[in-house]
Amino acid sequence: MSEQENRGGAAFEEEFSALEQAAPQGGGDMGDTMAFTPPAKHKEQPQPAWQPSEKHGGRHEKRRGTPGQSGPHAPGDTAEAPPHKAGGGTRALGRLCIVLAISFAVLASASMVLSHLFNPGKFVAEATQALAQGDTQTLEQLVQPAEGLTVDEASLAALCHAFAQPAAREALAEQLAAQAMDETLAGSAYPALGVAKDNVFLGYAKYKMVVQPVQLMLTSSAQNPLLSLNGVPRTGRVVEGGVLYEGLFPGQYTCAVTASSGMGSTVTGQQTVLSLFSVQQPTEFSGALAMADITVSGCPGDEAKIFIDGAEVAQKPQGGTVSLPMVAVGSTISMEYTAPHGAVTTGSVVFSNLENTALAFGDVKTEGGVPEAEAAKALLGAYYASYLDAVNKQDIAAVLGVTEAKREDLKGTLSTKENLANVFSFTSAECTEGSLTAVENADPPRFRCTAAFTFQHTNKESHEESSTVSYQACEFVFQDGAWVLDRTASIDKAAYEAGDTGALNAEA
Repeated sequence: MSEQENRGGAAFEEEFSALEQAAPQGGGDMGDTMAFTPPAKHKEQPQPAWQPSEKHGGRHEKRRGTPGQSGPHAPGDTAEAPPHKAGGGTRALGRLCIVLAISFAVLASASMVLSHLFNPGKFVAEATQALAQGDTQTLEQLVQPAEGLTVDEASLAALCHAFAQPAAREALAEQLAAQAMDETLAGSAYPALGVAKDNVFLGYAKYKMVVQPVQLMLTSSAQNPLLSLNGVPRTGRVVEGGVLYEGLFPGQYTCAVTASSGMGSTVTGQQTVLSLFSVQQPTEFSGALAMADITVSGCPGDEAKIFIDGAEVAQKPQGGTVSLPMVAVGSTISMEYTAPHGAVTTGSVVFSNLENTALAFGDVKTEGGVPEAEAAKALLGAYYASYLDAVNKQDIAAVLGVTEAKREDLKGTLSTKENLANVFSFTSAECTEGSLTAVENADPPRFRCTAAFTFQHTNKESHEESSTVSYQACEFVFQDGAWVLDRTASIDKAAYEAGDTGALNAEA
């Protein structure tokens, strides 16, 4: 064998060994498996002479013999047979490259499909789009309710209503995107909503929007409150601070409350839109009822009767102010106070503004408080009869129905010469009915009248009898639960008949 042939064969064997190492061991690759066994050295057989190809380090061509020679070597030729042709190894390598390329393409396509199917951004977009369009069917496939929380079309519609505005959806999208990366994050904008991941393959996951139940606290102190959300009555439980409604589906609701006022009438509150997403603490709602606890001042006495829209209530004033629970806006609060001396004071006020709950009675009027004519005559008669008795006895203590000031004033009249010369007897006492008037702004209460006292007197020496009428203007004061005479002034008959008590002003 020539030296050139030896060099070509050695080069081919080196390249073949490299292909053998690169080929899969044990047979097979992805897609097209092919057993690959390095070819053994063949027994020398007559072959055409060859030269290594340029691919194997030299030109690859048949060795040309002498002209006229062809076919196998002659017997006895001792030259080595050339190595096996390289065509089979090249085809195997080509097949391997094709399989690898196909496998890479399949993996790349699968990766693209998985990225599209299980993309958190796609999940966020689908969720916000379903909320924007009110697509409750799609939304139902995207939510994962907490245990015990019912998902129905009405609850999902309430959730959609909460995100009708783009700004709300943008805030939710930011929250869900962050939670998709870290599902332990609490919702900053919407605490009742979160993200749950279900791993599928090689880090890809399905995403769901987790929905937690929320609570609502009705803080109104009204009696028998009834809450409805989107027109559906809800049942709560009474706790400290109000009525607690639990297990609500998050979302936006139109809330309305009906309750009983302090008088037992039913009051319906103003409809209020609330977004319920708080988890740690219940959302508080006053009920927007057009009623409130109020106070009303200006009662002249703590025994005054209090009325709401004409119906008497049990509450009584303290220190002139009455506190009334749950009074409906538009109610008229009135009071009536009857003083011990009979005067009746009335007043009223309308509760018209929820912002002003500290009211005061207005249009206050006091009527009565002045005895009727017959009662006044009885007072006048008792006084004057006792006075005449005191003159006869010369004992001022016998005078009844007067103040101590008046008693002192009368004391000097007992021992006048005329009084000492006569014996007196009481006949009658009259008053001019039209003269009975209360003294304005008097404290304690007072009233005035004109009076005519008729009495008999008999001279002690001559025993001559005569009758006299004394005309006086009188002023009584209410003291210690009774009317007593405090002041008098002499008047003439004309003033008496006119009911003119002006003389008392001059005496004051």
